Amino acid sequence: MKAGAYAQGVPPADEKVRMKEDDAFAPDDFMYGASVAHCSPAIRNGFLRKVYGLLTSQLLATAALSCAFMFHAPSRQLVLGTPSLLLVSLVASFGFLFACHAYKDSHPSNLALLGGFTLSIGYSVAYTCAAFQANGMGQLVLQAFLLTAAITVGLSVYTLKSSRDFSFLGAGLHGALGVLIVGGLLNILVGWLTGGALFHGAFSFVLGLLGAVIFSAFIVYDTWLISQRLGPDQYVQATIALYLDVVNLFLELLRILQYLNDGGRE
Repeated sequence: MKAGAYAQGVPPADEKVRMKEDDAFAPDDFMYGASVAHCSPAIRNGFLRKVYGLLTSQLLATAALSCAFMFHAPSRQLVLGTPSLLLVSLVASFGFLFACHAYKDSHPSNLALLGGFTLSIGYSVAYTCAAFQANGMGQLVLQAFLLTAAITVGLSVYTLKSSRDFSFLGAGLHGALGVLIVGGLLNILVGWLTGGALFHGAFSFVLGLLGAVIFSAFIVYDTWLISQRLGPDQYVQATIALYLDVVNLFLELLRILQYLNDGGRE
């Protein structure tokens, strides 16, 4: 989810940041406001390792929680039987997101808050996976996972190795994201009024296709931001951005696969 389901979590690319002198970064390796692109290779590589290490931990935690809810029947029944906890997790994700931004420079508080954010978002993802498993569509979760992994790795490697400037994607992506959010809310409202199911129908399928394209592009854009514009102490913001991109791509692919599995029925 980004901003409720779709929050971006990355400050403007031109934001000047105050670099901190700590054990992770030597004070002479960069200047105030410098991006990792202008730091020494050791600093840049260390930053990328930290970001992708944290991202891997987030995704593993989300996958573990999803597997627990899918394959442990008592847990699945408890989660699906208590939908109010889903609302709590969504509200908590906003709280942790704002706290992560407010305490982004406070180590280790920022990592603890990042963990809370991961668990709150992970619960929402795991709830969805549990619902698919309960409805006999657990195989779609695996398919969406494999597709997400392939797309994420492919686009990330391409962007990191490319010399292209992807800044042009920024304005268009945020505009498209706004359209996707409005469309998603409209789909939920219409489904509720007509008794339709969430993630069902041709309109939802179109939204899924649009969402998959948007979040794939966000992976490219955010990866470019991380490697070219963010500073060495912005690893929490970088990790949140990529995590939300990957999670939302997974959910959109799951939506597409469900429609195809249903045979395109309205």
